[in-house]
Parts: sequence; C-alpha cells; structure tokens
Amino acid sequence: MSYAGPKRFHANARQDYAAFTDAAIRYVANLAPDDRRGLVEKPLDWRPGHPSYFTAMLQLLSALQALNLPPGARIVEVGSGAGWATEILASLWYRVECVEPSPEMIQAARKRVREYLRLRGSEHFYRRVTWQAATMEEAQLEPDSADAVIYFESFHHVVDEHVALEKTLNALRPGGQLVILGDSNWIPGNVEQEAALAAEMAAYGTLESPLTADYMTWLLAEKGFVDIKRCHLVNGLTPTDREAEPVRTFALMDAHWVNLAIARKPQDGASSAPEDEYPYGRPLEDKPPSSAGYRLRQAVSRQLRNLADVISGR
Repeated sequence: MSYAGPKRFHANARQDYAAFTDAAIRYVANLAPDDRRGLVEKPLDWRPGHPSYFTAMLQLLSALQALNLPPGARIVEVGSGAGWATEILASLWYRVECVEPSPEMIQAARKRVREYLRLRGSEHFYRRVTWQAATMEEAQLEPDSADAVIYFESFHHVVDEHVALEKTLNALRPGGQLVILGDSNWIPGNVEQEAALAAEMAAYGTLESPLTADYMTWLLAEKGFVDIKRCHLVNGLTPTDREAEPVRTFALMDAHWVNLAIARKPQDGASSAPEDEYPYGRPLEDKPPSSAGYRLRQAVSRQLRNLADVISGR
C-alpha cells in the first residue's frame, strides 16, 4: 500500500542520488575555515542558556535512557560526523560502528574520539569503535547484530529512505531498537522552513529533506518496525505549581515540529545477545572502570608515573 500524503521536502531525491552522495563526501572540503571549528567544538554553545548544547546533549542522553541498553551493547551510529556523540557512546562502554560518508569527517572523528577517551583514562575503549566510509544505503552491516541504530540529525540527509530503513531493520537483532533524533518535521507550506532548507542545499549541495511526521510513522510501520513512538523532549526544573499542566507545556522540542522517534524490530524468540557479548568474562583491559582489574592497572600506572617523576627530579 502506498502513502498518499506529502512525504518529504525533496520528493525526488533518489533521482539525484549520486550528486547528493558526492556532496556528502565532499562536505568538509566545502566548509569555510570558521565553520570547520564545529568539527571539534560541537555541541558546545557559549550563548546565554547554551541552547544548542542542551538540546543536543539532552536528546542523546534521553535516548540512551529510553533504549536502556546493557554495558557492551552494539550501536550503529548513522551519519556520525566528527564524533561528538561517538565519544560519549564509547566512553559509556558501548561498541560503536559509525557509518559516515565523508572520509574527512572520519579523520576528524578518529582524532577526537581517541583524545576524549585518553583524557578519561579509557583509551583502550577506542578499539571498540569502528568507522565505515559509506552512506547507510551502501553500508555493509552484519545482519541481526546491532542492539540499536541511532540517526542523530542525519535522517533528513538519507537519499533513499526505503533502502536505509530496510538496511536498518536487517542490521538490528530481534528486539533491537531504532532511534531518530534531531530531525525537523517537514511542515508543507511553511515558507520560512522551506527557504532555509533550499538555501542549505544551494550552499553545500547536500540533501536537506525532512519527512512529514505522518509519513515517518507510516514508513516505519511499512518497513516492519513495531512499538513506534513519537516523542517530545522535556527538560527543566518545573515548579510544583505547574505540575498539572500538559507535557507539551514543558517540551524543549515539540513532536509537532521535530521527529523524535523510537521503534523496535519485532522479536522472534531469540535472546537479546549471547552471554559472552556482555561484561562478565571479558579480558581485564576491556573491563569497565569499576572493575578490580581496571583499578589495579590505574594504581600501577600511578606508581610508574611517580617513579618517573622521582628519577627526573620533578
């Protein structure tokens, strides 16, 4: 059954797949020098209230809370960019497979993630992160292997949403979850929104084509996802005298304007993951920071540093 309503801002993107993919690959090269700062700064925001920082961080942390993944879970991050979300996922002891079309983005992300983990004494977690230079439509992912697939501010860049979601479903284990964050809904007839999307495409050549909320929900069901939920993002200290007000009163991001969606691959009776895929029985160097092995290594490292300081006369 086909969908009869408006679907997405650029309705015929698949006809220009090669051009949009090439623009995504060359995206970093087309950035002005000042814009390249975002490769290391994002999601920081020094304006009063830090609006984009809190919006980004709360989306990611709220999604992880909703996904409720065990330590060691495998996450596919689609459109991972320069790695600001990747570094957080890796430091929380997830295995992360990044799908990103731009080699320059991957180069920036590798450096950023390694340094982030090194500064937190967890550089050995770096080997749990991999990158694949590809679009989701062309990505090679092991079937039935991912506990979650995350699209963060990236689903509107997907050229063929049908293929991308079919690959997403195939990559997820039975019961695995999809989360889409930070994607505006297309509001047909919203002149200001459509002008901004057109200007972005003209400047960089990359696809800026958000989906309507109804089409997103229909498409997820059509591709076989279940338990589909569209969400508001709620944040803030709420005075008790406002506790009876509707959730939308406090929404930092309103589902009318933004596609924040969670869905699940149907269960088939299989267990969520083999027992040896989770923390117990792992090599000591791969234990989370609370383990005895980790504390022992840290103590030995401190003693060696102290000895080196004595020898050097510091």
